[in-house]
Amino acid sequence: MRGAAEAYSSAGKRCASGNDAQQEPPMVAETEALLRERYPIVASRMLAAFIELLSQARRDHGDLDRLMILLSLANRAYGDPAVAKALLRADAAALPEGMQPRATNTLSLAQTLGLPKETVRRKLNELIDCGLAERRSDGVAITLSAVKHLAGPRDWFIRMAAVHYERIDELRELTDTARQMPAYHS
Repeated sequence: MRGAAEAYSSAGKRCASGNDAQQEPPMVAETEALLRERYPIVASRMLAAFIELLSQARRDHGDLDRLMILLSLANRAYGDPAVAKALLRADAAALPEGMQPRATNTLSLAQTLGLPKETVRRKLNELIDCGLAERRSDGVAITLSAVKHLAGPRDWFIRMAAVHYERIDELRELTDTARQMPAYHS
């Protein structure tokens, strides 16, 4: 069995070098470079937000592997903006006729998440038993019930993104201020 660091590293390489990887917008590359350069300034606050997100996920959902699989199913469904909008409507009782979340399969989830296929199969069965996923002829997909169930994680993610966005703005201001100082140019 691969170690966690190896699995993380190979997953990152797979994402970065995958054929379907999209070119990052220039702003993303600039922001990443800024964060790498100024990481010591914001590390504590960024890590605190991430730890809060994981802690809340563990408290509310217990099983992080199962939550990751459910979030992956949601991510797959949200790939179609019309489906995402229909799924995320607060008053949605059912999806419009002919509109379904995109499905996936066990192997694809296992490869994407770096989890053993048997673990993914077992966790998917748990999600299906709970009504949070459904097995269809084209694979497994998230249910409307699961989207409502994920309101908490969605709120945590939005909060974490907002915290990070605030930190990035602070870094940009610090960098702009430093560039205006004479010592920066020497």
